[in-house]
Amino acid sequence: NSPAIGYCKKLKNTGVMNKWIFATFLTCLFTVVCSESRQNPAVCTIGGIDLVFVLDVSGSIGAANFQMIREFAEQISGLLDIGLRRSLVGVILFGSGANVHFPVTQHTSDATLLPAINPNLPYSGGGTNTADALNLLRIAGQAGGDLKLRPGVSHIAIVVTDGESSSFALTMQAASSLHASGIYDQVYAVGVSGADVNELNAIASSTSLVFFTSTFDNTAITALQESVTQQLCNSTQLAVTPTGGADPHFVCPLKNGQSLCFS
Repeated sequence: NSPAIGYCKKLKNTGVMNKWIFATFLTCLFTVVCSESRQNPAVCTIGGIDLVFVLDVSGSIGAANFQMIREFAEQISGLLDIGLRRSLVGVILFGSGANVHFPVTQHTSDATLLPAINPNLPYSGGGTNTADALNLLRIAGQAGGDLKLRPGVSHIAIVVTDGESSSFALTMQAASSLHASGIYDQVYAVGVSGADVNELNAIASSTSLVFFTSTFDNTAITALQESVTQQLCNSTQLAVTPTGGADPHFVCPLKNGQSLCFS
């Protein structure tokens, strides 16, 4: 991490995270990331990953706020080099229940992926069954599961929710089972508005992967996206194993132990 980003993190850890400190931290990090990315484009070069968004479509979100969640997911996906031999994105939606909206293999280019997220992710309303979403993330992420995750690349999930789950106990149990499965290298928890911080801490792989904003507006969501992106960039640069060639971020997925790459 750069000294400037280190300064931002010190700001974050100055004590009680009130709204002013959190807003200042996000503004600081946003400024540093943009500045360093312009000076060095490699700051945020994300390598080959399978990324799964787990998005809350419950009634408390509201249609207008869900549009911001679409934009959040679209902006992060837009930083990835999408392709069968690069990065892929899947989506789980959850309200009163949960479903795999599309697996990672469904969209293999920006041209189809980005519009599938924004504006076409559907908003349904309903309850906040976070436990079902986490259980589905685990079960569908297994070999042969509905998310169709690839072996040989990092598996990362970003869970976005705005409220307390319908069952705290079941959510804790589902989060524990998810982490114990070892399917995902990292799980991020992004809370907006009334999200339960205890649940966010349980959902995330570590507290450093928990992000929260108390407001639901364009400025806050953009800053949140920048903060998540920087953490994602840092982690995937370490997690991705190059397979050779001129491009250090090239990842060749395997199928049944055989390389999908062509020489």
